[in-house]
Amino acid sequence: MQIDHIFCDLLPTAGMGKREAQITLSHSLLDAMLDRKITLCDAGTGIGKTFAYLAAGFVFLNYRARNHLPFQPLIITTSSIALQTELHNAYIPQMAEILAADGWDIDQSALSVVRKGKRHYMCDRQLEWRLKEVSARPYRVRELSRLQKEIDMDNAGKVRKYDQKFLQVPPVCNCGRTSCRYLDFLDDCSTKHYLFQICNHNLFLADAVRKNLGYRPILPEYRSVIIDEAHKLPETARDMLNVTLDGQEIRKFILLLQRERYVLAGQRLSDAAEPLLKKLDAPPEKIPFQQYAHLLSALEKMLRKIRDTIGNRLTRYGRTQLDTLMSKVSFFCIEDEKILYTAETEKHGTMLGAFLPDLTEQFQDILWNPSDSALLVSGTLA
Repeated sequence: MQIDHIFCDLLPTAGMGKREAQITLSHSLLDAMLDRKITLCDAGTGIGKTFAYLAAGFVFLNYRARNHLPFQPLIITTSSIALQTELHNAYIPQMAEILAADGWDIDQSALSVVRKGKRHYMCDRQLEWRLKEVSARPYRVRELSRLQKEIDMDNAGKVRKYDQKFLQVPPVCNCGRTSCRYLDFLDDCSTKHYLFQICNHNLFLADAVRKNLGYRPILPEYRSVIIDEAHKLPETARDMLNVTLDGQEIRKFILLLQRERYVLAGQRLSDAAEPLLKKLDAPPEKIPFQQYAHLLSALEKMLRKIRDTIGNRLTRYGRTQLDTLMSKVSFFCIEDEKILYTAETEKHGTMLGAFLPDLTEQFQDILWNPSDSALLVSGTLA
């Protein structure tokens, strides 16, 4: 009844036409939310899929609130920042305003929040350092000072590429600051009752993988996810779940060991990696991948020795880099017919690649939780 009321009475008063296909779509989406099901919706151009899933989302959240069920936001994941921005700045506020005028109890200050990866956010400590570096150039100080008011660099106007790379929140933050706007933002996202948390497919999949591995999730606990532009989800997953390795990554970790004053460990790793690095420095050879795997096995053994002997004494960043390199090398040592291994030409020689052509099992493990509903919507889903 509420869906029909929204599309037959409320939206027409706001100048939007009544479309039967849109109403049918919104009903099927709401049914999936209530029944904790997965639904695939190939919504062609002109149906109005965005308002269809937002209407279903508002009704679902209202149903949970009226029945005194624990608050859980709806996750909306898309493939583009442009659509995330439109949802946050236009679609959701417009729908909320129409519903509020009809008497719905909606907190306008907690409608939605856009979640992005760390590289989109500015680190306060890095900004302080950068401002000191350019202090002799007033125009650069003015240029960078506006970032003191905006943590999201996508919303800060034009930022030079070098500045953006230097200022972004690092992969591992250990600055020890008592005041950090990025951490405050994360706390706000996890504690404030935003009705919708909007992210891209990469962040959504990263959250799903972390939860599946037992790590702390990125997104708050949710009961339903709306996957817009769902036809791009497999491509995103394939890119994320691909594993690549080249000689530069190995050399960077050897240099890291030396910088952290573990010179002997760095030398032993260099010796163990030398046969592999020689092959990776050259163009790909037409040889069975097992020959690379044999060399990778020796590297893996040395990385394990380093972890067992000095792993706990490395900096947090050093441990993270060790774990990352170990997980990559170990993946290439797996003998699994489901994994496709490749050796491709790369700028510095050869890059090894491993990926799963069939993502069915991975999606089943990390995404299709029987206690959640998933709404996959797209104009080109077929």
